[in-house]
This record gives sequence, C-alpha cells and structure tokens, in this order.
Amino acid sequence: MMDPTRRLFAVLLLPAVAWAAHLQMTYFLHPQTCESQSPVYLWTVSLIALAVLAGNGWLSRGMIHRGRRDVDRFMAIAALVLSIFFGLLVIGQTIPQFLLRPCD
Repeated sequence: MMDPTRRLFAVLLLPAVAWAAHLQMTYFLHPQTCESQSPVYLWTVSLIALAVLAGNGWLSRGMIHRGRRDVDRFMAIAALVLSIFFGLLVIGQTIPQFLLRPCD
C-alpha cells in the first residue's frame, strides 16, 4: 500500500497528466478520424479522460476529510480544484469535435 504522502502527490499530479494524454491522443487520432469521417475515436478519448478526472476528483474529495495535517488537506483540496479545472479544459477541447466536421 502506498503511503499517504505519495498518494497525495499522485492525486495532485494526475489531472495534468490526464489532460496532456487527452491532448496528445486527440492529435494522434486526428488522421484516423479524418479518414473514417467519424469523430467516435475522439469522443471516446474525451470520455475516458473525463472519467479519470472525475475519479480523481472523487478520490481527492475523500482525502480532504481523512487528512490529519493541514498540508494533507491543502494538497487534497488542490487536487480537487485541479481535477475540476482540467476537466473543464477537456470539455472545452471536446466542444469543437461536436461542432466541426472531422477534417475541418
């Protein structure tokens, strides 16, 4: 089992990693999406990223109440805020996939 400090750092860094992975995967899958004329690949990547961010937010929310020190609570709150922020970024990057055709 991971010690609480490492778990907090993992929960704190995961939102940025999930967003960067989402961004890279959507760029990587764009040629296949353009070729197939179906944005399902991009929507799937966005849904996975949002699920990871929601799960991370849920974990960090639970860690807020279990934190014994003020630093632990601060890191858990920061992880929750980052999960929400990067979730909004993923949603913002997904909106053009619904509004534009794949090859635009």
